[in-house]
Amino acid sequence: MLRAEFEALLQDRDPATVVHQCGSGVSALPNLIAMEIAGFAPTKLFAGSWSEWCSNPARPVAKS
Repeated sequence: MLRAEFEALLQDRDPATVVHQCGSGVSALPNLIAMEIAGFAPTKLFAGSWSEWCSNPARPVAKS
């Protein structure tokens, strides 16, 4: 069941292109582990996540 859910999300995208991120890097890790358990390894983790990304004003940020 877990594998089927990730297959639906990936829609034929290569799992190696997936980068997990969240606010600080901690909450994204369970998703990385779940994808590994489901057989979609390797994926990547941007450990700095949003906190690191937004600390540099030169990086692009979408605003609504």
